[in-house]
Amino acid sequence: SYPDRHDFAFLPTEWCAVVQIYLGLELTALAPFVGNTMKPRGGTVDAHGFAIGGANLPGDHFRTRHDEVKYAIHDAAHANHYDMRCEVYGLFLPVLNQAGRIGLEGPNGVRGRSGLIPDFMDNNSGAPVLMDVKGITLNRTRYSAPVNGALSSSSNHAVRKRGKLVNDEYIRKARQKDIQFSANAMGTIGPIEAKLREFGDVIPLVFGWFGEINLEFDELLVEIAETGAARHWRDMCATTPATAKGTILWQLRRKVAAAILRSNVRFLHDRLCFAVGGQTHPGDAFGRRRSARARFFSDGDPFSATWARRQMRFQRPPPPSWATFAS
Repeated sequence: SYPDRHDFAFLPTEWCAVVQIYLGLELTALAPFVGNTMKPRGGTVDAHGFAIGGANLPGDHFRTRHDEVKYAIHDAAHANHYDMRCEVYGLFLPVLNQAGRIGLEGPNGVRGRSGLIPDFMDNNSGAPVLMDVKGITLNRTRYSAPVNGALSSSSNHAVRKRGKLVNDEYIRKARQKDIQFSANAMGTIGPIEAKLREFGDVIPLVFGWFGEINLEFDELLVEIAETGAARHWRDMCATTPATAKGTILWQLRRKVAAAILRSNVRFLHDRLCFAVGGQTHPGDAFGRRRSARARFFSDGDPFSATWARRQMRFQRPPPPSWATFAS
């Protein structure tokens, strides 16, 4: 569907990139930089974003992209009264002794002191279940793996493949924390790993470069829709909860898809400052472009030049007059 001013909102440049990515076209935003060398890690910029999307570059782009999708899931669950806790801090601290806790209080702040931080704890089904959000970019590792000698015909093969690795990654991290902070011998199960195994397998919620999601992600949206329908179907004037579930599920998929596509495009645009060819300080170049954009557009936002923004200005209520205060 076409962008609106609510959950499915995009800037014109973002929507253009979303359509081009989905259709496999060359990206207009990358056209001026194709052939440039990325600084400071090297690599050549291509027209589809293979190199700049998968490169190991400075900055917090991966976390920003990940968090936008994570908070979209949390907002959807909260709106439908689905019992889900976001960012489970301190889950493994109680199983450590005093020496281990002191060792965890290092330079990493809250995340270091907490050991491991799952993105979600799902309490809706009785026994708590841990979930973790992962995103993949357009690269050969994720999108070119053969299945039984041929490429998979499934559109979500890449995210399914990434999802199978999540639980083993958590167990490996737990073992590393045990060795580091609980003096646990290698090859044995330490307190952090034992605590992690109490929750069962970590459920992966994986999203891809083209907006696709894995099966576990879609099942979570279905469960959220069922919970919301059971509570809101009368307020929605629906005939049955099943009818309300279909409407809510459509809205949830639309909201999450918008967050995924928007975060992918912003992730790509935020990295354009490194596609500068021979410049040695890409951050400075990005700062100059940002200041020029702020000088040209009101509030630094190109949307300020559109007709819709001008209409918003005219629709604002007039400021109160002095006569109002005098009375």
